[in-house]
Amino acid sequence: MGRNSRCCNDKGNQENLFDRVDYNLSHADSLHLNASYTRSWFLDAEHV
Repeated sequence: MGRNSRCCNDKGNQENLFDRVDYNLSHADSLHLNASYTRSWFLDAEHV
């Protein structure tokens, strides 16, 4: 680390959502749906 650099710890948060749906149309065909949502955000430690 240089003279002008400093170490700071930011505070953050994260959300995750995942869902899977499987549907058998027949013995030979099936339908799979995977859906996901992710959100992350961070706050500067000086403004908390």
